Amino acid sequence: LEGRPSLPLLFLHERTSGADRDLVEAIAGKKTMEPGERERLADLIARHDIVEGCASWVRAEVAVAARASLESGFSAEARAGMAAVEQSLLGHLDEVVAQAVRWREEE
Repeated sequence: LEGRPSLPLLFLHERTSGADRDLVEAIAGKKTMEPGERERLADLIARHDIVEGCASWVRAEVAVAARASLESGFSAEARAGMAAVEQSLLGHLDEVVAQAVRWREEE
């Protein structure tokens, strides 16, 4: 929101059309949303599989970083540190996705 770049908003923009796209464009620059807009946005996120789309994108980016680390010529200790960061990011991502699933199931 507030005009900031957002991976979920990018995916919503790419995956929606018509009235759904109009909603995405309308809320993209806002500071706050109205309750009805929040409900519609939650529905769009679920229908267009935005959480998993974002998670897949992040996993792919971490995989690219891991391959680059292996080919970088860094010491084994440096690569081990980078691998720890990569695993931490993936662990956090899994937690975020699980929380999104629980949130959606509660609705």
